[in-house]
Amino acid sequence: MGFAVLGVALLLASRDFQLEKVKTQLSAFRTPLILSGLLLCFMGASLLWSPIPLRGADAWTATLLNVAALIAAFLVVARFRPNSQTVHLGLAVSLVITAVLILIEIHYQSPVRTFLGGTAELFRMNRAAVAISLFLPLLFYVTPKRPFHLVALAIITVLGIYGIFSSISESAKLAVLVAPIAAAGAYTFGRAAIPYFAAGVLISLWGSPFVAPYINDLIPQTVHEVVGYGTLGVRADIWSSFGSLLSLKPIFGQGLEASYVAADVHGHLVPDEKMLGMAHPHNFAVQVWYELGLTGVVLVTALLLMFFRSLRHLPRAMMPAVLATTSAVWTVALVSHGASQSWWWSLVGIVALIWVVIYLTQQETNAPT
Repeated sequence: MGFAVLGVALLLASRDFQLEKVKTQLSAFRTPLILSGLLLCFMGASLLWSPIPLRGADAWTATLLNVAALIAAFLVVARFRPNSQTVHLGLAVSLVITAVLILIEIHYQSPVRTFLGGTAELFRMNRAAVAISLFLPLLFYVTPKRPFHLVALAIITVLGIYGIFSSISESAKLAVLVAPIAAAGAYTFGRAAIPYFAAGVLISLWGSPFVAPYINDLIPQTVHEVVGYGTLGVRADIWSSFGSLLSLKPIFGQGLEASYVAADVHGHLVPDEKMLGMAHPHNFAVQVWYELGLTGVVLVTALLLMFFRSLRHLPRAMMPAVLATTSAVWTVALVSHGASQSWWWSLVGIVALIWVVIYLTQQETNAPT
């Protein structure tokens, strides 16, 4: 966040800074900003009934800072707009470094983290693996379609995917499998695919808590045997346990970060108390339902509808990579990280911001002179 604030300070200090131009840039996002403000206000209000208000306040503050940082970063990139070559080079170098570091850490007992004073657990590499899975569609889109660049892209892609599958991040592996399927659908149907992607996201948001109790039964036994209980089965049991508690406070939920102490508060109401003791439900939809109730789900739905509506303005050529990124983000959100984890939303925000930069740059390039 500090870099974004520094960038805004530099922007304000520049001679050609114009407040009216900033207002114009932000006015294009008036409705989503208002909806985001309502959601943030409701999240803050939920601290009044949260069983763990101090931790919830920390999460809420981190979310506010993330939103402020993204707005600040947007103002900076809207003024000092990097070209596509800069984005391409930055992504390529970053993905190579990240993949190489993952492989070094996994195969050589975390020498880098140990040197820096960190711990050596393998799961520490999961976030890096997830980052690669989200940035790969971006890299595919910005890479020039020339022989040398395409060969480099192939090498980086193989290295990145190898890094992902060498990690223990099942969500990153799933995301990198879902992304090309989503890209193929978007490539085939273009803008006509947007309503189907939106429907899939919204159905999973509204239906996840209620389908969760039956997931283990719906998945073929052969799949369970291949992936193991610790990967899929335990997640379904976690979602089912949280889902069974939604009727306790269906309208406003249990309050922000309440899932962190769900085992202490509601452990006696579920068959296996341990399923509530995993820090969070490992499912964005279930966590929103549990912590913010129907009110939170409605606000999130409104934001998602705004997002998918905005995709209609994208160039057709951009659609496959954008929807691949969207599908990868939603896949990870539904099977892994907490809805209030600031690192996760920072990562998603950075990915979204780069897409905005690319879109604005292309609009400027294609504008009539």
